[in-house]
Amino acid sequence: MKRYLLLAFCLLLMLGGCGRVVQVTENEPWPILSQTQEDFDLATAITMIEEIERPFLALNQFSTGDMVTRAQFDEINGTSPLFGGLPGIFDGMGNSLNMLYTFFDVAHIQDPSREAFEFLGNTRYPTIFDEGIEITRAYIETTVYDTGEDFPPFTQVFLRVVQQQSGETEDVHLYGFERVYVFAQFDEDGAAVYHEDGNWQLWFTEGTINFFID
Repeated sequence: MKRYLLLAFCLLLMLGGCGRVVQVTENEPWPILSQTQEDFDLATAITMIEEIERPFLALNQFSTGDMVTRAQFDEINGTSPLFGGLPGIFDGMGNSLNMLYTFFDVAHIQDPSREAFEFLGNTRYPTIFDEGIEITRAYIETTVYDTGEDFPPFTQVFLRVVQQQSGETEDVHLYGFERVYVFAQFDEDGAAVYHEDGNWQLWFTEGTINFFID
């Protein structure tokens, strides 16, 4: 189902056999008339993030340099919106992103003659299951934009879930870590809508998504 992107995003995604850092920056398309924030149930938000990030635990069975068979890769692929599952996350051009690819050389995955590819254990994607990583806030953000004299104001509603290193951890790589998962709601035609009891779908991520460890 095609989604009509209502905001423009700048995405830096470095994939391949080297370290990759993904940063997403949001650009406001129109002047903001008003913006409000309403707290969202934290326990519900934690459950949502656990479901999204749990498939990363399957990668714990691999160590740096291990050869992962295509069958093993396919078993994990698609198990989360972050792993190319649906509904998935997108870049500013409407292309689906798959964070599972950041743990491998993409050229090897795309080579049909390869039946196994090396696991790059020096790529790190912090999750809620890591010591010291917590969901610190969840809120519904409603923004009203001024689209000009010829059009009515445009309203955009996001659910933002803030994930941070706020607890104790001995992992120095996690110090200062922060990520924001951004959810939205869509109708059958892919247009953004909002209902109080609607189904939130992961749309994009802000902040540090993954990083490279020497």
